[in-house]
Amino acid sequence: MTHSPLTIGIASIIPGLGFWLLGQRQRSIVVGSIVLGLLSISLIFLGTPIGQFSAQFFQLAWLAQLVFAIQIARTNQKQFKSEIQAPQTIAQFRRPTKKLSGTQASDYFSREIAKGQLQNGERIIKSLIGKGYVSASAIALAGVIPYFAASWYCITLTQSNLLVIELDFLMKPAGLHRFLYSEVVQASFTKNWLNKGKLQLDFGKGKVLVLDVTSSFAKQAQAIVSVFSKPQSSVRLGGG
Repeated sequence: MTHSPLTIGIASIIPGLGFWLLGQRQRSIVVGSIVLGLLSISLIFLGTPIGQFSAQFFQLAWLAQLVFAIQIARTNQKQFKSEIQAPQTIAQFRRPTKKLSGTQASDYFSREIAKGQLQNGERIIKSLIGKGYVSASAIALAGVIPYFAASWYCITLTQSNLLVIELDFLMKPAGLHRFLYSEVVQASFTKNWLNKGKLQLDFGKGKVLVLDVTSSFAKQAQAIVSVFSKPQSSVRLGGG
């Protein structure tokens, strides 16, 4: 049985119970122990700096486990309805053979995520990681909650497909959607004064994905968008 996100969300009010219903028994026990442990410490040392510190971490841990469980339930539901494919199981990430800068490390990490989802003969042209767009008004109204609830994606361009890989709370592949170039109606990327940007991919029929992209992936985002700003017959792809 596939539990609805609402059911899992209600169950997760009790720390770890949502994971238990999802069949993740070990994670349920570990998460429940950590969250309830923080609550116990905050109550034992009530009114002290240790108690206040533990109470703050308890609130964040409780919220994080609730959102993570809902995210898993939502992904399971999409897979059950065939809205997205189940991702391929990937091996543990390989460590880079040399020390990388911040931008290089980000690019390497996104490519390692994408490599596990490639089909025979496919190669990565560009890859980036973005976060589901959170508006300023949502942040003002709900504070830190939108950041916990935000979805993360690895967007990867291959020779003929655009891969949209949904990531879970631990940045591991949770779902996969493969689009042909012809299915991308429009793509745009705009930068703001913080050197960050917003990537928008329109797949038609009301399917629009808007992502926050950090400066580490700005060049990759611009390169991906440039492909879809040209007539399909004139697109020439190379490696790198």
